[in-house]
Amino acid sequence: MDITHIFNKKEVKGEGEGNFFLSNNKGGYFTLGNSIISQYNGWFYFLEDEWNTYKIIENLGIKDTPNKIINHGSYVDKLYDDSRERFFLADEQTLFYYIKNYEGLVDLFIDFRKIHDFNNCGRIYDYYFEKGCLIIEYKKYSDDSLNVLIDKKFLVIKGFFDVVDKKEWVYRDYSYDKLRNTKYDFHVFFPFSFNFKSKNTESLIVFRFSNDKDSAITECMRHYHNSIESNVLKNIDEIDSKIACAKLAFNNVITRFESKNTYGIFAGFPWFFQVWARDELISCAGFLVQKHFWIMKEILMNYWNSFLENGLISNRRPSSDLGSADGVGWLFKRTLDLLISLENKHYFDEYFDKEELVFIYVKLLSSLDKLFDKKSINGLIYNDALETWMDTHGGFDDNRSGFRIEIQALILKGLELSVFISKKLGVNFNKHENRFNNFKNLIVEKFVHDGILRDGLEFDKSVDFKTRPNIFLAYYVCPDLVSLEVWKKTFDLVLQECWLDWGGLSSISKNDPLFQPEHSGMNNKSYHRGDSWYFINNIAAICLFDLDKKIGKNIYAQFSEKIRKASVKEMMFSGYIGQCAEISDAKEMSSKGCFAQAWSAATLLELLSKYK
Repeated sequence: MDITHIFNKKEVKGEGEGNFFLSNNKGGYFTLGNSIISQYNGWFYFLEDEWNTYKIIENLGIKDTPNKIINHGSYVDKLYDDSRERFFLADEQTLFYYIKNYEGLVDLFIDFRKIHDFNNCGRIYDYYFEKGCLIIEYKKYSDDSLNVLIDKKFLVIKGFFDVVDKKEWVYRDYSYDKLRNTKYDFHVFFPFSFNFKSKNTESLIVFRFSNDKDSAITECMRHYHNSIESNVLKNIDEIDSKIACAKLAFNNVITRFESKNTYGIFAGFPWFFQVWARDELISCAGFLVQKHFWIMKEILMNYWNSFLENGLISNRRPSSDLGSADGVGWLFKRTLDLLISLENKHYFDEYFDKEELVFIYVKLLSSLDKLFDKKSINGLIYNDALETWMDTHGGFDDNRSGFRIEIQALILKGLELSVFISKKLGVNFNKHENRFNNFKNLIVEKFVHDGILRDGLEFDKSVDFKTRPNIFLAYYVCPDLVSLEVWKKTFDLVLQECWLDWGGLSSISKNDPLFQPEHSGMNNKSYHRGDSWYFINNIAAICLFDLDKKIGKNIYAQFSEKIRKASVKEMMFSGYIGQCAEISDAKEMSSKGCFAQAWSAATLLELLSKYK
């Protein structure tokens, strides 16, 4: 299918799969494609008080296959021979649907339920006209006896149209969900089709979702008769179309939590609608590139205000059983990134006063002391099973417990942060500098073997010689950790064993018996044992690009350029067009996992800005 992206009146054209994604920056989203491939297609509303997502519309549109899809950033057009559909999310509860030059039926399929509520008992839909609007009323009962009502929702629709009754339950067999080995068989409700009888016109239909019918009618009428308010996060002032697309991809996963009056970054859509500390903090690179310093500071300060007793930070909001050994290290890294960026731009005093700096300093020293007291053995920081970003075992004895190179680099970054802040505060920094140097030397002593920086050490002090791309995380965090010669030899090994010809890295050596060439879905066999992660690819390209500059030769240019091209192609013409997917198969470039992943977008934005 023809895909066109338009940014600042510049067009980027290509061929793609035709799935699109719109975000309202309130946790809700709307996504459709040529076909409905997943239970996660449709319109979803974020229930902030429950931290859950509610599905409303499963599908909406003309039955025919479009000739072209145009992504305008804040809205999407589907073009047919003579007709055009346009989709726009006006706010968290309102969807705009425009149709132009079309005569015929537009089908509406609905599926009111919480995103992971698969109980089909007691689901009753009705629709009727009231106050110039079409009302779909949904009642959810505890069971099919219909005696106990547990939920009621309304979808109010305003526009000039006729409807053709259907009132059918329709079976869905979602191909992408089947591929992922998750639930794929559903029934959705087909209440009616909109019937448009005049071709040479443009019609607008406004959909308003709510628990309260009267307020939904009022707001639906208001939106129908008034202009659309723009969203500042969607106004991208950028000449380079690739960077503009990456900015939008990142901004689409930013969420404003009204109840807490704060921003956050969801890990990914459609199903990672949680704020994972690791993902959010890595993704803060997107704020740095766009100079959104206030938002970044707000997010960082939320973490500095919520340390756990053991010196770590919570893994995610809402909480989960998985631990996180690296979240606190990414807080150290991103805080130092922000402080240095403000310092270099002479903005420091505009964003941080002495009191705030002292607060961070005290929290930092307390955290470091606790980590070295409670989480260290022989001076190195350890993590338990599944506490790094590689947090699945896939049914294998592969959990990365022990001492991991990126964890050491991140803690070293905390020590570097202590030196920086102590200098800013004018206090004695010598002890922090000595601590930094001693820990750095210990890492080099324990992790460098045969001139190569290794992925980790086991608890029994043996070296883990498995080759993984985590070395690039260590370079990204602490590029001065080892000599250029060691970095080069290490990078060469990882590229030799993990490089994928399409422009990515496998998450474990292709020679390893655990390696899986194709994404295996929810059983996680391939997740960290073969699948190629776009955020790792982007970070690797940043590191390769940087090492080339330091060496003064283009040794790795072919790799970094191929990664850049693959990530851009995936963003623009695969998965959700204009968004960055979570992972790819190892054997060939693809969009797998979540199709709109925060750290994939943020790191691609950082990579493109460095190339610029």
